[in-house]
Amino acid sequence: MTLGKVTDHSGDPPRVWETDSHLPGCAFTRSIGDSVAEAIGVTAEAEISTHIIEADDRFLVIASDGVWEFLTNEAVVNLVCSFENPLTACRTLVAESYRLWMQFDVRSDDITAFIAYFDRG
Repeated sequence: MTLGKVTDHSGDPPRVWETDSHLPGCAFTRSIGDSVAEAIGVTAEAEISTHIIEADDRFLVIASDGVWEFLTNEAVVNLVCSFENPLTACRTLVAESYRLWMQFDVRSDDITAFIAYFDRG
């Protein structure tokens, strides 16, 4: 299986469903902290990568899959670089993600973002 390439008829990723139920409908990528999914055997093992923060690193963006659905890494970096305040950048990123969802789909996915600027003072 190629990660990100397997979808159902509606374009969603594979989901886990409780027998004879429409719950929890948990996509494998969103199983962390889902106690209903855990009750039927879903566990989450996070992918972890390490990056040593260097002098030219300006910020960190942690965002859910709903942010990345229609925005590339480059688009997110360009957006975040255009703001001095991380809260304003975060609100704008979430708003832009939602705008794109509504432009290309009839619903949106989870859109959550955290942005930390590195103080170089």
